Amino acid sequence: MPALESLMERMIRRSFPELAHEAIYIHYDALDNDFMRYEKLHSGHVIKVDESLKRAPASVKKGGIAHELAHIAHERLMDEKVSDMDRQAYRRSKRYRTLDERNTDLEVILRGYGKQLLEFMRYVKAKGYAYDIDHGLALKEVRLLISRRPARHMIAIPARWR
Repeated sequence: MPALESLMERMIRRSFPELAHEAIYIHYDALDNDFMRYEKLHSGHVIKVDESLKRAPASVKKGGIAHELAHIAHERLMDEKVSDMDRQAYRRSKRYRTLDERNTDLEVILRGYGKQLLEFMRYVKAKGYAYDIDHGLALKEVRLLISRRPARHMIAIPARWR
């Protein structure tokens, strides 16, 4: 099994067990405006990884793959009609797309891949990708959410309540 497929399979076993029996393929491809994306197939899904990520660290790839797997896991919960409506809203509405991407990033963090998501975001930004709020959570938001320290603006929880 090629390294990319092996990496994805381990991630599915660890954090996306509901996808264990889904037909999900992954391969490198020359992508125009993305570093990764998923597509729905007649039966299953494919995750396309831009060829520029071939030499990226595994942690960077994990961050992007986790994001795409979170999209697939969310889509899996919908029936065909709702899934079609979701895809149409994603294509037609910038606000819907932004909300969907932000929720997907939150899901990635909740499933334990926040650090890798942050590494992916930093990597693609360093490669010149204009990563902004329309693409999901901001770098600062991800850093804050995965930090073990409370943010300065958060209300301190008294010790007796912890």
